[in-house]
Amino acid sequence: MFIERNINKSGDSPNEILIRCLEKDDFTEWNEWHDHYKNGHISLKGVSLGNVNLKGIDFSQVDLKMADLKDVNLAGVDLSQANLAGADLSHANLIGADLWKADLKFANLWEANLKRAQLQKANLECAKLTRINLESADLWKANLKGAKFLYVVVDRQTFIWGCDVDEQTVFSGGGLSKARIEPRLIEHMKKSI
Repeated sequence: MFIERNINKSGDSPNEILIRCLEKDDFTEWNEWHDHYKNGHISLKGVSLGNVNLKGIDFSQVDLKMADLKDVNLAGVDLSQANLAGADLSHANLIGADLWKADLKFANLWEANLKRAQLQKANLECAKLTRINLESADLWKANLKGAKFLYVVVDRQTFIWGCDVDEQTVFSGGGLSKARIEPRLIEHMKKSI
């Protein structure tokens, strides 16, 4: 059953389908296959896709654990409920990406652009969020335990509310005063600076 969920009619694996779509710069085949199997387990664990354009692909519920996604264009991509634990998303373009309930535990988001990203209920536990753009991003009820927010860019539309934090959560480098932040989190931020 597991193999059937990861192979299309032609017997191709998810990696082979993705490579074919990248060569054509068209994700129609992937998205149609994904729609058919998205309730199954689609694994691209450890895939290396550095510096490619994935705009228009549907990665919702896909296992991208430990993936190399450096410099990848994921603007507007559906990554809801995707497993991105330990993934390298440094310099990635995630403008407007849907990361609802995505698992980003231990992910490296150094200099990633998360402007307008939807991070509601995302797991950012122990994630490295250095020099990222969080303008107009929504982090409602995100897990921020152990996350390191260093020199982030926010605006008045950035929403950080109802989040789980702990003594290892760090907010440093200033600039967070513009964001809409829950009062108890503001107190925590003052302690962590």
